[in-house]
Amino acid sequence: MKSAEPQYYALLSFDVANSGPRNTIGSVRLRGVLRAALTEACAEAGFDLADCAPDDRGDGTILHVPSRVPKPRLINPLLSHLADSLRQHNRGASDDDQVRVRAAFHAGDLVADADGLTGSPKVLLGRLVDSAALRQALSAAPRSATVALIVSKPIWEDVVTQGARGVDADLFTQVTVREKETEALAWITMVGHGAPIVARESAAPKPSPPPMAHNSFGSINFHDNAVVRGDVVQQKNVYEQ
Repeated sequence: MKSAEPQYYALLSFDVANSGPRNTIGSVRLRGVLRAALTEACAEAGFDLADCAPDDRGDGTILHVPSRVPKPRLINPLLSHLADSLRQHNRGASDDDQVRVRAAFHAGDLVADADGLTGSPKVLLGRLVDSAALRQALSAAPRSATVALIVSKPIWEDVVTQGARGVDADLFTQVTVREKETEALAWITMVGHGAPIVARESAAPKPSPPPMAHNSFGSINFHDNAVVRGDVVQQKNVYEQ
């Protein structure tokens, strides 16, 4: 059992869109394309992919980026370079070998156990990358858009809005993620393409007004807006005898 003392990491999760229909050979090619693109993108950001304890997810991966790496670099140049690399790959690839990814960016304290790194920040990371809002944004984007990025509120406040070079808050759209037990604000951008168009949430139905109370005065039933003066009932709307 490894030490359970928590360590802070920036977290990037990547999930390849439309990976289900691919056969085994196609899945192997997909994984090779993504790993090569991520290796180059990490190098552009100034660190090695191997430094991030990649957690393989079959058609995606999670990177645990050490705290020594400035977080703005994970958007630019890392994600910018990744989007460019996948775009170049897709230009020469068949329809079956196109690679587009959903990416989520969060951060927090994790602990190491016998199976790797774990903690509640990875739960939110998973909800973000699997969210309907991010899936819809990538599906609606032009084919030249290869990376749909969603960031958590801490990343939005601590990274995106701080004016780092190549990180433009105006290119993000705010959404509400509701997945399983999670409800959280998040922000989405199409890397290299700007703010996506996301479906507006349906307005919550207005509650029906409660039934009007009835009072009784002798043989007359009347609503609460009736006025009683002596033995005279003045009914503003409707009364029944």
